[in-house]
Amino acid sequence: ISTVSLSQETIQIKDLGDRDEDSADLLAAVTLQGNTLVTFNHANRPRFEWSPNPQSVQFSRLSGSLDILISGVSKERPFHMDFYSDSLSSDKGVHVEFSSNGRYRLNVSEDEVRLLNLVGDATVFFRDDQSRRELARSGHELVVRIGARSMTQFPSRTNVLQNGEISLLKGSDVTRALSDWRCSIRHEQAPPGEFSLVRFDGRVGLRLRRLNNAQSNGEVRCTQTFAGEGLNVQDYDSVRVLTTFLPNYQNLSVCGRAASECPLMLQINYRYVDDAGRNRDAQWYRGFYYAADISGAARKRCDTCIQDHLDINQGVWHTFDSDNLLNLIAEEERPATIKSLSFYASGHQFDTLVSEMALLLSNTSAG
Repeated sequence: ISTVSLSQETIQIKDLGDRDEDSADLLAAVTLQGNTLVTFNHANRPRFEWSPNPQSVQFSRLSGSLDILISGVSKERPFHMDFYSDSLSSDKGVHVEFSSNGRYRLNVSEDEVRLLNLVGDATVFFRDDQSRRELARSGHELVVRIGARSMTQFPSRTNVLQNGEISLLKGSDVTRALSDWRCSIRHEQAPPGEFSLVRFDGRVGLRLRRLNNAQSNGEVRCTQTFAGEGLNVQDYDSVRVLTTFLPNYQNLSVCGRAASECPLMLQINYRYVDDAGRNRDAQWYRGFYYAADISGAARKRCDTCIQDHLDINQGVWHTFDSDNLLNLIAEEERPATIKSLSFYASGHQFDTLVSEMALLLSNTSAG
């Protein structure tokens, strides 16, 4: 399975049992980012429900970048996923094991393997020496240099948002997530929009929806605000947003006439210090859409945006990484503190699901 530079592909692994694909729970999802190649070897399920053996999935010959979500593991349903950087017939390279729920990013090049563990547990070891193994700790990046035979763990990109891994929520965490994400509804005319935590396509997500033949602007927004003066980011050299979402429906072309009505928009409110030492407020926006421009004149960038909105596919999960915002925003407006992060759906009619929202801070020089 391979992708080209501007594409991504997601492999969803579900436990069908006696259910159909749409209603079955998601065990795991593996998203290939651009210019990635991986071989899918097998997916095995025990024949009998009472078997203690786990369901298992295996991949090999990995080159490129993968986003990995594992969300269906329980005592009643053990699960095991293996990645081999080289071919199965070789004893070279690295073996990565996953057996618990979590969210990870795995990058493999010719001589290096990087495993970013946002939350969860994973084990990495050399193929030719299984005694050389390392547990990748949550909130750390494990860097393996194959030629040098080294494994080094770095404190890495911390997600400063509460309950951002929405797809991993279970039990009482579901209720707590709605209090962490302060969601609100705005509309010029009826009908109003709505927000809810739902299970869709096997995943838990926050659903932002407004339908019922609405013909005027409306918005459903969810926000996390940082206390006091905001979150100080001056000690970091990398600030990025990572999100996974599914645009299910929109009825406006692109993002509307002013490019401000996207089925999903990200917004960061921040403060920078100008040349005179005064605090100034600013915003960063990025929008997403799938509906084509039927007029030929639709704008793809809002008045306050520094980048075009992204054209993506309808009805599939998409993982977006903003790259380092400190490199994208003009140096004279470089954020000193972040006041809030919002994601919202806007337009006339829309239906969007968000399963992940992360604001990642790191010092890239560490690794």
